[in-house]
Amino acid sequence: MSFHRDGGLHLWQELISVLHGRNNTPPRDRHIAAAIERVTDAIIEIDREWRLTYINDRAQALVGRDDSLIGCDIWQAFPHSFGSRFEEALRLAANTLKPVEFEDHVIGSELWHIVRAFPSDQGLAVYFEDITQRKSIERAMIAAEARYRAVADTAVDAIIIIDEQANVVSFNMAAERLFGYTADMVVGQNVKMLMPEPDRSAHDGYLDRYKQTGQAKIIGIGREVEGKRKDGTLFPMDLSISEWWDGDRRFFTGILRDITARKAGERDLRAALDKAEQAEKAKSTFLAAASHDLRQPVQAMVLLTEVLRGRQSAYPALGQVVTHLHESTNALSALLEGLLDISRLDAGLVEPNLKCVCIGETIRRIVGDYVTLAQGKGLKMRTVASGGAWARTDIVLFERILRNLLENAVRYTNRGGVLIGCRHRNGTLSIHILDTGAGIAADQQEAIFQEFYQVGNSERDRVNGLGLGLSIVRRLAELLHLELGLTSIIGKGSAFTLVLPTCEPVEEARPAVQTIAEVGGEVGFGLVLIVDDDTLLCKAMQAIFEGWGCEVITASGGDQAVARTAQVERIPDAIIADYRLREGHTGLMAIRQVQEACGRAIPAIVLTGDTAPERIREVQQSGYLIAHKPVMPHRLKEILAAAIRRAA
Repeated sequence: MSFHRDGGLHLWQELISVLHGRNNTPPRDRHIAAAIERVTDAIIEIDREWRLTYINDRAQALVGRDDSLIGCDIWQAFPHSFGSRFEEALRLAANTLKPVEFEDHVIGSELWHIVRAFPSDQGLAVYFEDITQRKSIERAMIAAEARYRAVADTAVDAIIIIDEQANVVSFNMAAERLFGYTADMVVGQNVKMLMPEPDRSAHDGYLDRYKQTGQAKIIGIGREVEGKRKDGTLFPMDLSISEWWDGDRRFFTGILRDITARKAGERDLRAALDKAEQAEKAKSTFLAAASHDLRQPVQAMVLLTEVLRGRQSAYPALGQVVTHLHESTNALSALLEGLLDISRLDAGLVEPNLKCVCIGETIRRIVGDYVTLAQGKGLKMRTVASGGAWARTDIVLFERILRNLLENAVRYTNRGGVLIGCRHRNGTLSIHILDTGAGIAADQQEAIFQEFYQVGNSERDRVNGLGLGLSIVRRLAELLHLELGLTSIIGKGSAFTLVLPTCEPVEEARPAVQTIAEVGGEVGFGLVLIVDDDTLLCKAMQAIFEGWGCEVITASGGDQAVARTAQVERIPDAIIADYRLREGHTGLMAIRQVQEACGRAIPAIVLTGDTAPERIREVQQSGYLIAHKPVMPHRLKEILAAAIRRAA
């Protein structure tokens, strides 16, 4: 029950009279008295001598005493329950005869009351309205707000809250640091003051459209935007906005983060990537040029040496010199090819083209190429159960791995033989290359994969190779994600293992390149057209083929090849063209030009110093055979014979 200042004193006095039984209380007043006793507020009456003249049950409970307090001094009845403010306010009301109202806390408890005192000539009427619950809620709200403020003000990110009119209602300390404004300067202002154009002009329209349509461009999504500081400078920031309601009022919370450093880092990273890409392109260009330009003179040396060998019978005194020259050019050729291959692999310029291929067919073909070499050393070479072996890999790169391993096996085996076989196990295909050579000690089995390391060849005898083959094998195996294993026993031999993922067989055309063993005996070449823009190499090849009894015409490009063919009025029996010609032309183009001019297909070989897998695939897809510079004369002769046999 609450009393108001206006007229409250008269009502109070009337009700006290009823409670005291003054006058003859009619039934209606007795009901009022009963109602007063049941109110939740504590009520007391004090006379001018500060003695209690009335106290209801609620006030009695508030004092915490069960004996009668009527007639007791108020300060004895409430010795410590209230603070000095209570006494001060009551004395003020008594002295001024004006009602007073204040909040007070019951000492030693969690109770809070609104105390109202109504003075009269007879004393004071005082009642206490319990507001403990309200105070608890207020304290909770204050604590929550303090926690929010502490979180907001200690947050690294700027936090800004706006209302539906886009006016700022909260601006934390991080926002102050970010924008250069104090909260007092921003709160109550439109948030667009923190935006540059054109966002500044478009913001209110965007907010209105969102409220009307619900279509958000930023709210609940987040994006990169630009902010404007107090000093006018602009900066990039990440902005995420969430929407929330307080009753029927809508608010938006924006969390902002300065990303100036991140954007600078991204720019630096892009610049570094661009620089790396340029360096990669330069490296790729250099290696491609080196591969071509270095192989060209070496190829000429190989061919001219072969010409000298063919004529050394006429000059016996030069026989030993020519033999040494032949060995040197062969070693130089092998070294150059190995170094360029390693450089391309280390530069990351070789990209595998994985597909499902018949490994068994590849093994059969490669083994056929080494049968003659093995037989020349009195070795047996055979395969075991490889016909139905299919796996997923890059067949060009995988073939190079097998060739290196087989060549090593034959080179370092002097008795017995070499076996290559396949085994299926748990979705993988294991390929084993076993030899009966000298074996490799355990402490050397890791070292043999390093460049130029060879077991038992400390003198660097070139007859035993250069020590690059296994280094290339390891690099290619890592590139193709193959498991490469080695088991070896001194005096027993070695076993290299490759593990590939298997796949289902697919329809596949027979490989374009035949094995040397399949080519067989001699084939007459007749008229040979050589297309190469290197004059020295053209002359060397011309000398080689003329030594084999061929007629030769040479050209530096496709147009000249067509013209020279027309001059001799004969269709060439074979074409040998360098892949890289002048002005961006290729040997493939030149071959097609000649074939179109002649009106029919002509057996052809493409020579290239580029060992990139994509170059090899391009030539193979054309249907022509491919030979890598520097190619040995006997190998060139065999490949050309294979091309003519295919055409026949």
